[in-house]
Amino acid sequence: MSHMKSVVWSAVSTVALAASLAANCWFLSRMPGCGRKTEAPGAKLCAASHGLQGKKSAPSPDERRAAAAETPPPGEKVEMMVRRVEGDGDRMLTLFLSREPDMEVVRQYVTAGPLASGGLAFSSRREDERTWRLLVSGDFAHRTNLTLRVRSGFPAKDYAAGMKEDFVHSFKRKDRAPQVSFSDPGRYLPPVGERAVSVSSVNAPKVRVEVRRVPSANIVQLLSREERRYSGYWYSEVDSSCTAEISDVPSVQVLETRNEPNVEERNAFAVAGPDGTPTNGVFLVAVGNDGDRRGPSAWRLVVITDLGLSVRSTDGGIKVWTTSLTRGAPVPGARIEVYSSANILVARGVADAQGWCECEKVSEGEPFAVVATSSDGSDMSFIQLASSTRVEEDTEGERPYLAANECAAFLWTDRGIYRHGERIFIHAILRNGAGAAPAPFPAELRLVRPGGDVYARRTVMCDGCGVLSDDTFAVPDDQPSGKWTIVLATPGAKGARIGSRTVTVEDFVPPQIRVAVEPSKGAAPSAFGFTVSAGHLYGGPAAGLRCEGAVVFEDEPFAPKGWESFSFGDEGRGLKPNFRRLDAAPLDGQGTLAFSAPLDAAAGLPRAAVRATAQGTVFEDGGRPATARATATL
Repeated sequence: MSHMKSVVWSAVSTVALAASLAANCWFLSRMPGCGRKTEAPGAKLCAASHGLQGKKSAPSPDERRAAAAETPPPGEKVEMMVRRVEGDGDRMLTLFLSREPDMEVVRQYVTAGPLASGGLAFSSRREDERTWRLLVSGDFAHRTNLTLRVRSGFPAKDYAAGMKEDFVHSFKRKDRAPQVSFSDPGRYLPPVGERAVSVSSVNAPKVRVEVRRVPSANIVQLLSREERRYSGYWYSEVDSSCTAEISDVPSVQVLETRNEPNVEERNAFAVAGPDGTPTNGVFLVAVGNDGDRRGPSAWRLVVITDLGLSVRSTDGGIKVWTTSLTRGAPVPGARIEVYSSANILVARGVADAQGWCECEKVSEGEPFAVVATSSDGSDMSFIQLASSTRVEEDTEGERPYLAANECAAFLWTDRGIYRHGERIFIHAILRNGAGAAPAPFPAELRLVRPGGDVYARRTVMCDGCGVLSDDTFAVPDDQPSGKWTIVLATPGAKGARIGSRTVTVEDFVPPQIRVAVEPSKGAAPSAFGFTVSAGHLYGGPAAGLRCEGAVVFEDEPFAPKGWESFSFGDEGRGLKPNFRRLDAAPLDGQGTLAFSAPLDAAAGLPRAAVRATAQGTVFEDGGRPATARATATL
C-alpha cells in the first residue's frame, strides 16, 4: 500500500460531549423536513428537548421558490433557478440549478469576474433527480471583489421558460499558498556560462537554495528516490535528514524576491560547491520557502558536465558512447558503470579511443542508470535508463560504426503518397564511415513492388558532394496500389543495400477490408492467445490475405471500491516493456488466423493483474494495411 494514513483518538469531556450533541441536534433541525409543518414528530421532539424551538423569520422570495422546486406539485413544471452557489476559493464555482442548463448559450447568460487572464470554462453534470451542477472555472483576479451574474432568461435544455430574475453572487479568491519549485524540467548544465538554474516562486519573500555535491556511489540512491523507486520517503523532514548523510555539506543561498502578491516570478542562481568554486560534477539541489519548518519543497539532481552520454541497450548488453559537449570529440578513458535501482553494480567498462565502451556484465540486475567519470576524475555525469530518455529503433542487427570503405545513404522523396502514373522524385545523400562524401561511384536505384520483387532498375552516379537525384520512376495503372520501396544499392544481383525509402501508391480510395480481434477469455498470461478475422467490405471472408500479429502486456492497476486513491502491489515487481511482433501468416478460408502469444518470462512478474493488448494487421492485395486492437485483463 503506497499511502499511509493515521487516525488520532482522544478523550472528550462531559461538557464538550453535551455541546457536540446540541450542535448535532441543531444540524438535524436545519435539515430538509425539520421545522416545517410537515416535519416528522421525531424531529420536533429532538428540537424541543434541547430548547431549540423559537420564532422563525419569514422566508425570502428565493427561499420560497427553492422550497417549491424541491417539492413540486404532481405534474407541475419546475422553473429554471439557481438554488445555491459553492466555490472552492480559487478557480471554481459550482451553481446548483433546478433544471439542466442549455450549454449552447451558457456564455450569453453567465458571467464571472474580473479575470486575471483567459476566459471562462463551463461544464455541467447531474447532481440528483432534482438538481444539476453548472461548473464555472477561470483565472479570477486576486484581492478584489468578484461577481457571478446569471441573467434572466437563462434557459433550460428541455424547458421553454428561462429564469425569471437575474441572479447575482459576490465572492473573493483567496491568496495562493506559498510555493517554490523548479522552473524547468531539465537537469543538465554546460560547464561554461552562468551554470544557472531557474526557480519559480509565489508568495515567498525569500527562497532558500541548498546545493550539495553527490559522490558517484550515491547517485543511484538519490535518483531512485527522486523517481519514487523507494516507498519510504514521504515527508520533507525525513528526506532532509537522510540526504545529509549521503551528500556533501550544503552551500546555502537565500534569494530575495519581489514577492508581488499572487504573481509567479522566476529567479536564477548559480550552482557551485561548498567553497563557491564552479567545478563540474553531480549536485543535489533543494529549493523551498525560507523559514518553512517542513524544509525544501523540491529536490533535483543537477549535473554540470562536459560528458555527453549515448546508451544503446540490446540483448547483447549495454554500449555507451561518451563525447565532449564543448569540443564534439570522443572522450577516451572514461570509466563507465551501470547500476540497478538497488544501487548494485551490474556492468562496467572503459571507453576506447573513440569514446565507445561495451560494458562487461559483473552481476545480475535490471540496468537503471549509467554513471560516467572522466579518466582524471574531474568530471562526472549520469543518464537514467527510463522511458523518457529512450528512443526505440527497429533494427535487425547491430552496426555501431561504418567501416572506412563502407557507405550509407539517406533517401527521401518530395511526397509520401503518389497516384499511379505520377513521377516519383528521389533525392539521396551518401556518406562514408568518416562522415564525408565518398568518391563518385555507380549505384543502382530499384523500384520494389509491395510483394517484394523488383519492378524497375536504373543505374545512377552520385556527384562529388555525395548527392544524387532521379525522377524517372512511376507506377503504371496496371500495377497494384500499396507500399512501394525505393532501394539504393551497389550494382549486381548481390549488391549491398545502401539506403531505402518507402512511398504509398494509391488512388485515394477507402480501405476494402474490415478487421476484428478477439482475445482469449479467462486465459492465464502464460496461455494467452487471440484470433484475427477479416472480411471484404463488399462481402465474403478475406481468405488468403497476409496477417501480422502483435501483443504487449502491461500491469493492470488494482484498487477495490473506495480505495481508488491507493495503489496495491509489490513496487519491486512489474512488467518490463515487452511489445512483441508475431510471425505473419495468411488467413484461412474463413478469413481468420489464431495467434498464440504467451507472456514471456523475461518480461518480469506483474504487480497484480495483467492487461494484454492484442493487435492484428491484415494487408490488402496491394499491401495496404487495416489494423484492429482489443484488450483483455488476465
